[in-house]
Amino acid sequence: MTSTKNLNKRLISALAIVVSAMVIIAAFPTTASAASVRKCYTISTGNTTVYSNTALTKKIGTIFDSDEITLVKAAEKYSKVTYPIAGGKTKTGYIKTSAILLSIKSTSYIASEKVTTYKRPGGAEYGYISKGDKVLNFGVKGKYTQVRYPVSGGYKYAFIRTTSVPKPTTKPTTKPTTKPTTAPTKKPTTKPTTAPTKKATTKPTQSKKTTTKPTTKPTSNKKPSSSKSTNDKIVLKGVTLGYGFGDYFTDNGKACGSCHKKGHSNKALTTESACNCKCTATINGKKYKFGGIQCIAFARYCQSALYKANDIQNPSKFKIVSKSKVAPGKLTAAKMKTLVKKAGVGGHIRTQGNKHSMIISKVTSSGFTVIQCNGSNNANYSGHSNCRIGYTNYTWSSYVKSTYGKRGLAYIKVKR
Repeated sequence: MTSTKNLNKRLISALAIVVSAMVIIAAFPTTASAASVRKCYTISTGNTTVYSNTALTKKIGTIFDSDEITLVKAAEKYSKVTYPIAGGKTKTGYIKTSAILLSIKSTSYIASEKVTTYKRPGGAEYGYISKGDKVLNFGVKGKYTQVRYPVSGGYKYAFIRTTSVPKPTTKPTTKPTTKPTTAPTKKPTTKPTTAPTKKATTKPTQSKKTTTKPTTKPTSNKKPSSSKSTNDKIVLKGVTLGYGFGDYFTDNGKACGSCHKKGHSNKALTTESACNCKCTATINGKKYKFGGIQCIAFARYCQSALYKANDIQNPSKFKIVSKSKVAPGKLTAAKMKTLVKKAGVGGHIRTQGNKHSMIISKVTSSGFTVIQCNGSNNANYSGHSNCRIGYTNYTWSSYVKSTYGKRGLAYIKVKR
């Protein structure tokens, strides 16, 4: 008899543990399953610190605003994510939930029409919601609403214009439209009638396990055609460029691997059809020639976008910063600081040795940032990567110690 009672107690305890686990799982519906991958970008531009622990005290890495990340699990204060690192690899860590989600609670609706989505408020297009998709709404930021919608293989978190969010088409069911038929007819009619016969339909539906699967594979949830940027456009001195970090400065928008391996003829420097690397560009209806390809072509593209001129096509409109020619191995942090501050944002840095061009995009008291094409020192990818566009943050001393700093300077050119 005693053994039977003990067995019953064990069974009850085990059942309680299972029920508790089920409650915990239901309370955090944003935890990813192996079958549904959830992609997103950080809500704001700039870098996001990644930590190795949920207390967010031990830094292990950085997510850049050009990185598409995978959400593994979301809690109120922290989220577990996987993000890209150098060499095509990924790394997993923890970030503040507020960096990717406006809330971990949501409401839901069924999309009544096709709606364009954006990576972040005011950012680049990310795809679209199809008519009939079940959409989760996580809140509003400015003129945009954060949503989660189904795509092939999982979901995307993105933003849509708040004007695209449908208004409720039916009144809440918290108040019965007729008197309950079960109520005794002789009792006073002033008896509270607010007790609904059904639960309010406004209760967030994500507390139940989502079973909706996309019925089709939305074609625009794939990357846009290679000729268009898939990342937020670079803004330089208030001018929006036609490319984002991670894009390729090439004719077809893809890595130009074949011509990099074979080498380039002089014809490629002036004839667009000779190579996938760009040597010209049309900006606002005007064609500009760069007299080169890869890094120097991108630098002159930036000049053309900023000043409607570049230092090869319109040399008289540019000047060399005084004393900006420095022999390899002779550059100092103090010298670099003086030259960069003289040049300012938009300055064209050209190294000696194995020549490389960069455009100054930001200057602070402690250092500067450059944007570049085909560069090996990039914050958001490693290697030359066949005309890919990237950026790097330097302190004055870290630049001097870098690959490019050791080459010295051929010049720094600025607009007159």
